[in-house]
Amino acid sequence: MFKAPTFKRRTLESNRRQHRFGAAAVARLEAVFRANPIPSRETRLTLARDLEVSERQVQVWLQNKRQRSKARRLREEAAAKSSQLVVREPAAEDEALQQPAVLEACWREDLEMEVFIQSHAPFQVLWASKDWLNFCGFEQADLKRQTMKIIQGPSTDDVVARELSDAATERRCSEATLINYTKHRVPFRHTISIEPLINSFGQVRLYRARSMDIEVLSDHEPPPADNLYFSDPDDPTDDEDPF
Repeated sequence: MFKAPTFKRRTLESNRRQHRFGAAAVARLEAVFRANPIPSRETRLTLARDLEVSERQVQVWLQNKRQRSKARRLREEAAAKSSQLVVREPAAEDEALQQPAVLEACWREDLEMEVFIQSHAPFQVLWASKDWLNFCGFEQADLKRQTMKIIQGPSTDDVVARELSDAATERRCSEATLINYTKHRVPFRHTISIEPLINSFGQVRLYRARSMDIEVLSDHEPPPADNLYFSDPDDPTDDEDPF
């Protein structure tokens, strides 16, 4: 079973250290966020230039702000619903959404949804973080010889999956938003960022896939149990669009 190397984990942890904005910068970012929670790239570039930071740092701040705002809204909605004291039989989709990990993920700000993937086709999953496993409902052993198709379903965009696969084949970083599914058939929308991890010789050793801006889609009809994808390691044609 694959285990994340110690030196790799230290590198990733250092990458997670966020830039701390000063009070004036935060006030400027808050004003932009109130005007538009998802500003254009031109606006982000202007902010980055004015605040003397990178566009990525601005983008991360905005993503975290959206997650915190959504978490606050969900808590307020949950509190409002609990005060209504309405008793009813739960529907099937409600039962699916009662997975503790799925509900917890809606408001946890420190969620670390990471998967490490082979550096070559068929891009099999080597290791997943505890948060990813808890959210998706898998055990580490379930991922043996599987690709990211394990979380695909009928609403997963094949074109987007192909673009992510092509980027990995070409050793490029990529990022896209798409719908995937937990093991218990709960659909969720997320932005997945895939980046190659390169050693000191310039060789790609692994890919890291990280999920951000996760949204559980309670209004989507879940697929039947036999409609979720499990790759066949013995099928040589089964390595297309592994994402």
